[in-house]
This record gives sequence, structure tokens and C-alpha cells, in this order.
Amino acid sequence: MLVAAPIATMYPVAYGLAAAAGAWQGSRLRSDGTWLVAPVRRPAKVVATTLAPVVTMAWLMFVLPVAAAFLDRPTLPTWNSLLPLVLGLVLSTAWAVIGFVVGQRTSPIIAVPLLACGVFYLVAVTVAVDPMYLRHMSGYYTDGPGFGESATAESMVAQALPTAGVAVAVCLLWSRFHKLVTLVAGGAVIVAASFTSYSIVKDWNYNPSLNSGDLPTACAGTAPQICLPEQAEGDLDEIHQEVQSAYTVLTAYGVVDDVPKIVTERSMFGRFDPPAIDGTRYAFLLQGQKNRSVVGSILVEEIRFGCDADSLSYRVVQLWLGEKLGLTRTFESYAGEDPYYTRKQHRELMQTVATISAKPDAAQRKWFQDLKAKACEEAT
Repeated sequence: MLVAAPIATMYPVAYGLAAAAGAWQGSRLRSDGTWLVAPVRRPAKVVATTLAPVVTMAWLMFVLPVAAAFLDRPTLPTWNSLLPLVLGLVLSTAWAVIGFVVGQRTSPIIAVPLLACGVFYLVAVTVAVDPMYLRHMSGYYTDGPGFGESATAESMVAQALPTAGVAVAVCLLWSRFHKLVTLVAGGAVIVAASFTSYSIVKDWNYNPSLNSGDLPTACAGTAPQICLPEQAEGDLDEIHQEVQSAYTVLTAYGVVDDVPKIVTERSMFGRFDPPAIDGTRYAFLLQGQKNRSVVGSILVEEIRFGCDADSLSYRVVQLWLGEKLGLTRTFESYAGEDPYYTRKQHRELMQTVATISAKPDAAQRKWFQDLKAKACEEAT
């Protein structure tokens, strides 16, 4: 997140500026007669020297925001986290080369503004249009990784190939082959690169391919065992005690039949569903701890009716169990989630909780089972 988020909107701007500045440098090199003045210098060296300030400018547009993010949150990047940054560096260089070739053959009055605006819109618009695969081929990595996620190599390759293919194709114009051979070879490179990229991303939705759930973890305790990212190892004992107390109540009142073997931090799997494993539960334990409500995170995951029951049935069970676990939620906290929830409904639910909680444990268990059956009957 520290790498991808600061540069998420930088790609189209940097690409457009790199292409425009590259075109300006190409036009200037042609008009100044540099090729004639230094015929013994290798063309590649001349181009590299000419484009060095352009590429440096584009690279700074990517590197400085990332550096500022790491200064604000002192830590070290992982290799996977740097892939979105590398993508920007590679493709800004490619766009500078493309702009340079255009500038060599076109007036700067035409090439510079056309490339600055055209490249910006060509890249930026892909995240706002269908089909979805266009956003994964443009070099605009805007739907970047969140917590527990990292970019995959295949997503970076898919983003880079089309633009890199065009850059390679225009570089072939400097070759000594026959013009027809150069045009055919360049076209073949562009088609092959674009088709390869398309074959990778054609079935993707708006989410790019991401790694998730592969963070190093630390585990402790039994009945259940708690697993957190290793950076939160110091919180294991405290969270285990709260989770254990929650399951003691949940099993006592028949909300769950058995205590799971493992409870794992849900956020490690990012936006994707974690793998279904027997005896394993997933909950936002760290978020719960931050909000002083670890047991609340467990209740959210474990209160299941087995049907599409109405929200009030869920809510009264949450209030009933929350009271037993020392978790009190106000009307305002619920109203923030549901604007149609009224104070009258809240008072009625609290009265129901008070009435049920005063009954013997066996009667409370029966009430819960009856409530589930009634809610599911009404939902059908």
C-alpha cells in the first residue's frame, strides 16, 4: 500500500509528460543537426543521452511520492511491493522512447501537445470504460493492493507488454533492414505483445491478479489457536483471552456447536475470500482490538441463521450475546450502519434482550433456536 497508493494516479500524467518531453527532445535533436555533427557516435548513446533528463523527470514523479510515504511510515519495502513502482519506471521510459521517435518525424508544435494530451487520455480512460481487460493492459495500475495483498508478476507483465511492444517496434525504425521488413517486424511485435497481454487478462474483472494470504504469521493458544500477522505477535495473548471468552458463551447458548481449532486474522486475505478449511474461522481480530471489540468481530462471523433472515433478528441476537460478553452497542452505532433503524426499534430490541436474559439458560437457548426457525420461515 505504501508503494502503490501514492502513485496510483501518477501513471497517466507521467506517461503523457514523458512522451511529450521525449518528442520535444527528438525534434530538437533533428533541428540542431546533431546526427550530422557527431556521425561517429553510436545512435543508441546519442538517444540515451538526449532522453536522460526526460526519463529522470518521469522517474522522480514515481520515486518521490513513494519515498515520502516510507519517510512518513518508517519501514522497509518488500520485493513484491516494489512491482507497481517498477512498472511505472519501465513504461515511462518506453513512452519517452515512443515520443522521441514521433518527434524525429513530426513538428514539435504538433507532436508535443498531441502526445501530452493523447497519451494521458489513452491511459486514464481505460479505468472508466468496458471491456474490463483494457484497464489491465494500459500500464495504469490503479486498483492496487490493500493490506494483505501484493501485485503478481503476471499482472505487471500484462500491464507492460502492449506499451513495451510499441516501444520496441519504433526502435526497429533505426535498424538497417529494408523498410518493409521493419514495418512487418514492428507490427508483429505489437500484435504479439498485445495478444499475450490480452490472453493473460481476458477473464479478469476490475480486480487485478493479486497475491493474498501469504503473510508470515504467529500463532498461540488452544481452543482456539489464534493466528495473526507476525508483526502483531505481542497481541496474541490478549486477543486469545477475548476470543476464548466469546466462544465459551457461544457454545453455552447453542450459537455454535463446537469451538474451532484455529481463528485467523481475516485481513491477511485482502479483498478475496479466504480458503474454506474445516475447523478454521476468519475474523477481523486486529480491527476488533483497535475498536476494543474483539468479541464483536467473533459475533459478526459466528451468528449464522442459515437463511436470509431480516436484520432485526440478527441485531437482537448480537445485543443479547453482547450483553453477556460486556459488549454494549448504542443506537447511534447501529444507525450509522442502517439509516432505517429507529430508536423505537432499538428500545424494543433492548426490552426483548432484558426479558430473555432474565430467563434460565435452557430457556434462552430455546429462544435462540425458535428465533432462527421463525426468521428463516419468514424469509422464505
